[in-house]
Amino acid sequence: MPEKENVYLCTIWHTGTKYFKAGLEKSYRVSYSHFNDSVLKQIPHYDKVFTTYRDPFRVAASWMNRHKDFTKPNLIKQWTMQWECYQEALKLNPMILDFTKGCEQCGILFPEKAINSHEDALGLHKAIDDESWDYFYRRIPRELMELAEACSKRQEP
Repeated sequence: MPEKENVYLCTIWHTGTKYFKAGLEKSYRVSYSHFNDSVLKQIPHYDKVFTTYRDPFRVAASWMNRHKDFTKPNLIKQWTMQWECYQEALKLNPMILDFTKGCEQCGILFPEKAINSHEDALGLHKAIDDESWDYFYRRIPRELMELAEACSKRQEP
């Protein structure tokens, strides 16, 4: 049996990391990390690099469901750092696993499960679905969403 190729998966918290890691492990030996100061330095050491994409509004809703308070300085710092690192990583052309694209991506069949189902204790996913932006922005600062949206756009060379 041939040895599995090493790949790197770098992600923002709550963008499908565990789901995509499980799928990648069927074909690859996976090293992974959420974005931090050293992740961008690791990317060039791998022939194949994956990252995930999930709508920043869904990511924010998931962060709130888990962390409950977007006004904590450490959480704002993490949010900002992870999205800024993501923006830099996109310049290195990783393969993007999109949370909305279903079970087969990049030639890999990921686990059968509803990856678009969300825990919604605070009703923020529902607010997104209903376009209830007043409710959403009462819980999550607009400027953090603007940053995430800007950082999630792939820049053309």
